[in-house]
Amino acid sequence: MTVRIGVQLWAGGTPDYRTWRQAVVHAEQLGADAIFGYDHFHKPFVDIVDGVPQLHDEQPEVNNFEGWTALASWGEITRRAEIGLLVSGMPYRNPDLVADMARTVDHISGGRLILGLGAGWYPQDFIAYGYEYGTVRSRMDQFDEGLQRIEYRLEHLTPKPLRPIPVEPRSGCWSAVCRTATPTLSPTWHAPSITSAAGG
Repeated sequence: MTVRIGVQLWAGGTPDYRTWRQAVVHAEQLGADAIFGYDHFHKPFVDIVDGVPQLHDEQPEVNNFEGWTALASWGEITRRAEIGLLVSGMPYRNPDLVADMARTVDHISGGRLILGLGAGWYPQDFIAYGYEYGTVRSRMDQFDEGLQRIEYRLEHLTPKPLRPIPVEPRSGCWSAVCRTATPTLSPTWHAPSITSAAGG
């Protein structure tokens, strides 16, 4: 089995968009096989304890940029690495629209998109942008339904994606009520947090 290496570059806290953009270009130059952003509207300040994010009491406002808009540009500025978000929050967008967005970015990138999908977990994303936070179970129900709609829409778009888009469901749920989502899955492992010497 071939091991491939991906990196996740958070927009939260970057000095400006150009710095974040250059980090993407540099990651590909260093040989990263996949480059991911995130789908948070505000940077979560967390510690990872036993694989579970523990939010800090203070959640300050810092520079941040929207992930899907940036992802389209990544398709133009990279040439080899696969690209995606870890992960796109299902409650934030119509699932059929997400499928269309994914197909479009797949074409922009020449068939290099990985579609990471999740149920959403960070309350600030929901509250600040007017989405219903609900319960873990309601978000998981929405996730399961949305995943089925995305899979259906990807098969019925014209034109279709350039390749069968790898779909990586990651529920964003650590509760006992979580269920296994429909598996049309990418065989990837997402390390929860690795902090660089620079504090990124």
